[in-house]
Amino acid sequence: MSGARRDSDADHTGRHPLYRKLEDKRGYPRVKLRMPVQIGLRGGQVVCARIYNMSPDGVQVRCEPSAALLINPSGRAVGPEGGPLVQVAMRLNAGVNLNTFVVRARVSYVLPESPTEVIIGLSFEALSQDQRDAMEAALSASLIPRED
Repeated sequence: MSGARRDSDADHTGRHPLYRKLEDKRGYPRVKLRMPVQIGLRGGQVVCARIYNMSPDGVQVRCEPSAALLINPSGRAVGPEGGPLVQVAMRLNAGVNLNTFVVRARVSYVLPESPTEVIIGLSFEALSQDQRDAMEAALSASLIPRED
């Protein structure tokens, strides 16, 4: 993964053409949550990234190309079977408490955003009911009601 994007790869918004395709097939709407996250890798290594957005079924993170290569060591596009399994540690506001939750996730896509930033989609796997409740509370608290 070079991390560099060629101009011919960008659509009219400046994004990689696969980005819109991935956004269009989402099962849930995404809530923008700008917060740090730690991603645990095989062998115990931890990589820091930033949550860009989250839904009940996954999270999109942004990180440097060197961190992306640690998360997805093959450096190649992720196939239909998914990429590596990781542990995602994030602090969510669950009601009145700020709790750290660690959830298992699978890399679902990796897209270069710029020479200094890579977008990684992570799909949650096997969430406990407590984790689901905490995510729902955090997502609900971040939603802004529409004014009709």
